Amino acid sequence: MCPTNTTVATMRAAHRAKRTEQERKRAQGFNGALDKLKEHMPILGHNKKLSKIDTLRLAINYINALQQMLESDQESTLQEHVHILEEGLSNKGIMMLAKSLNLPVAVDTVEVDPQHTSSSSYPSTSSSTSPQAAHRAKRTEQERKRAQGFNSALDKLKEHMPILGHNKKLSKIDTLKLAINYINALQQMLESDQESTLQEHAHTLEEGLSNKAIMMLAKSLNLPVAVDTVEVDPQHTSSSSYPSTSSSTSPQRF
Repeated sequence: MCPTNTTVATMRAAHRAKRTEQERKRAQGFNGALDKLKEHMPILGHNKKLSKIDTLRLAINYINALQQMLESDQESTLQEHVHILEEGLSNKGIMMLAKSLNLPVAVDTVEVDPQHTSSSSYPSTSSSTSPQAAHRAKRTEQERKRAQGFNSALDKLKEHMPILGHNKKLSKIDTLKLAINYINALQQMLESDQESTLQEHAHTLEEGLSNKAIMMLAKSLNLPVAVDTVEVDPQHTSSSSYPSTSSSTSPQRF
């Protein structure tokens, strides 16, 4: 028996509603992870004002600074790595960072373009184009460049994750969550009196990740995998099981 037009329309409406709800939850999870990442940035009391793209770029810079501090034979402070921390940030981001680290500000305070790139080319407006249409075209171009800059920064952040050879397969939300975990692990390694490896901080690195990401991480760190491989919800809110580490695992420093 063939479905009626009414039945088909109802099924399509239900499918659209389901997809809309999934997308809403995915966006909610992503924004929640991004807000959480902001809280881990060295911008005391100002992290909520940090733009999305500055958050991603500062996360990259912060990871680089922490790695350099770990590799150094002498103890150092974040202030001594300020040039690494400032790289690629907007003037506003640099000023917030300088204030948090009690450093002098030596940047031009003119507000820059949202994606912090030179955007001299906008759609040209002819005399026949209405002001409203020109404004819409300009806003559309700005939004396109903003999204382009954000995605580029997210891809760059993926490259800094301890997922060797698999970073391109890492989902957006797993990238943000792993960035938080990686920063926490690097901080723990810095604060420890004894040298340690990332393998010894596996539980910190795995926290909140999807099963797929945990398996990728375990493979990169040569750890045994003990997770259910069933695909989890896009925002990975329920991930209580992580791979266990055995004493036979050979340590590997990154």
